[in-house]
Amino acid sequence: MVESGTLLRCYTGYRVEGSNPSLSAISGLDHAHEELKLRIARCVLLGALMLALFGCDEQPERKIKWHEPLATGNDPHATIHADLPDWASKRKGFADLVWLDKSTARTYRYHVPTGEAVKMQGFVVRVLGLASGLRNTSSGTFLDDENVDNPAAFVEISQQGKLRYRGWLYVKFPELFGMDDPLWKVWLEGIKLRPARQGG
Repeated sequence: MVESGTLLRCYTGYRVEGSNPSLSAISGLDHAHEELKLRIARCVLLGALMLALFGCDEQPERKIKWHEPLATGNDPHATIHADLPDWASKRKGFADLVWLDKSTARTYRYHVPTGEAVKMQGFVVRVLGLASGLRNTSSGTFLDDENVDNPAAFVEISQQGKLRYRGWLYVKFPELFGMDDPLWKVWLEGIKLRPARQGG
């Protein structure tokens, strides 16, 4: 029997005793026994709640059938089959490429003119096109928009005659696109366009 002045909180396990002198005189052993009973009651209630929420509904196990392949689609920005826009091939200038040796963290910088094949770190690199404001339209077409600040270079990287990378590199997004190689990381640090010839 719980006398007046005593509040038992079953869910928290705390007991606030009132002014009743008989309850105030409960021994430490009795207090521990009461706490144990409250904890057991909480565990039973929690177990019943878990069974109600997550209990078995006696349905047979079903295997999940994946309807979509777990693979990314074609990336229009950078693939070894990327197409070089005609306008980009007509832009002449230079691209500054940085090569990072992942094993030593040492970097190497190259100033590469468009149209030339340059050997670097066991690779052959050609800068095929440049853009000062590369923009990809909703139809997948690449444009050089003077209102966009997005310098980029279209590069081709080969190793021992095998094409390793063909696509765009971006000054502002060095981590997004580039050659996938366990030893090297290459990115575009900057470009410089030659002024267009006046009068043909």
